[in-house]
Amino acid sequence: MASCANGTKYKMCCDDLDLNSRYVNRDDQAFVQFTPFELTQEHQNKKVASYNMQDTKAGRDTKDNVKESDFQYFRDIIKGGQCWFCEVRFTNKNPPTLDRIDNSLGHSKNNVQLACQWCNVKRGNGDPFITKGLIQLKRYYLAKGLPMPLTDEDTYHKLRPNITGGLANAFHRYNVKDETHINKLKFEGQYVVSYDLDHIMTHVCGYDFNSLYPSVLSGIPHDFIKYTGKRIYMPGYELDRIECKTDYQKYLGLKIINNPLRFSNKQSEIDSVTVFVAEVKGHIDYKYINDYINCPPIIRKYKYKTLESVIGDFMHQHMKNNSLKTGGEENKLTVLLSTMGKYMCFYSYYLWLLIDDCHFIIDDVKCVMTFSKHIGFESFVRKFMQQRIQSKIEGNSGGEQFSKIAMNSSYGSDGMNQEHFSDIKLCDIHETFRKHLNGRFKSDRKLGDNLYAVEFEQQKFNCKTCLQVAFAVLDCAKFYDVSSCR
Repeated sequence: MASCANGTKYKMCCDDLDLNSRYVNRDDQAFVQFTPFELTQEHQNKKVASYNMQDTKAGRDTKDNVKESDFQYFRDIIKGGQCWFCEVRFTNKNPPTLDRIDNSLGHSKNNVQLACQWCNVKRGNGDPFITKGLIQLKRYYLAKGLPMPLTDEDTYHKLRPNITGGLANAFHRYNVKDETHINKLKFEGQYVVSYDLDHIMTHVCGYDFNSLYPSVLSGIPHDFIKYTGKRIYMPGYELDRIECKTDYQKYLGLKIINNPLRFSNKQSEIDSVTVFVAEVKGHIDYKYINDYINCPPIIRKYKYKTLESVIGDFMHQHMKNNSLKTGGEENKLTVLLSTMGKYMCFYSYYLWLLIDDCHFIIDDVKCVMTFSKHIGFESFVRKFMQQRIQSKIEGNSGGEQFSKIAMNSSYGSDGMNQEHFSDIKLCDIHETFRKHLNGRFKSDRKLGDNLYAVEFEQQKFNCKTCLQVAFAVLDCAKFYDVSSCR
């Protein structure tokens, strides 16, 4: 269901796609975060050797092929150049390749044009109409800033651990209706004082984050959103990643985070605001801790030890009474007043809210990943919301439930762990023995008398989902939650 709803969502992003239009990347100010590709002699030498090997293998004449001495010529045309298919500029993440104009000839200077690797591979020798459709679709996505699967393994590993779900143990674990007193906390000196009010707990509420996802995805304006024209933009494809190791890199990272134009309602200024995921370490200003101690605004998964000194004597005894193991580690989604001395990733809107409304102080910034931005999912949410309302009016409970589940689950497919980090092959016992000598060998399992499943490490990272969208949806749902508590 989630996969089908997600496919419908992305399909509706492209409802106005025209195969005959010319989609050009708009000159967005946000694109200044690109790191331009600079050709080096070493890179030129490797590519020349690769092209010669490729042409020799295919039986093409290599006499007039590009040479290592053509370094300065190609360096000049690459600088400021762009892919002749999709017209995208070349960056360190999107290096140029030489695409042959006439596929029957080799890589000579008068038979090649600059192309990004994706377009070069897609063109190949396949059906020209399918190739045109794929390249046109990519052009459209780039022009509209729509999401594409992550191609950077480091970015993937920063986002994946933050895709969390399930019930959150956020507040008091022990609440009994008409019995438990409402409890408050107060920070005094070096101690947190817990005290009960005269009021008795009458209801135990659960906050349904899942129902917030359609509103978060839609980008529909709301008055309580004070950023980027009162609407939330979803991340598209990754623009750049700044590893903040030097003072200047940290300055650039903080400049992106603290962009004053985030408060603007002018579209021209909103277009120059870059959405990002920042990996930071920080805390709520100590002067304001008591304003947030009963409802901490930092909602994050946190690993802690189930020791009495950490979780308190009540919970420690509760675990013992229920035969639960103590002294080990638990990994729970919880609420915090700091990042607990660790680096944590935040999507731009959630981090802006923590800084502007919750007195969050950034102690250090480790990395800033920037993305294009879009509101392409608005049509999907509006259509299914209208269907749900209509079904409710007509008394069609099945249609109403279908529309609700489709909207709520549409984000889930982006966060699914569909990446493949290994290859599996079926081998006989002799082949299995030989595979053990392969440097990529990982493990094997016996399936039959003479049949084994042999697993290999993949040499190249591959992510097939837009993980950044799932991350942003989860963080923006927290943005909604913290905003409603203010």
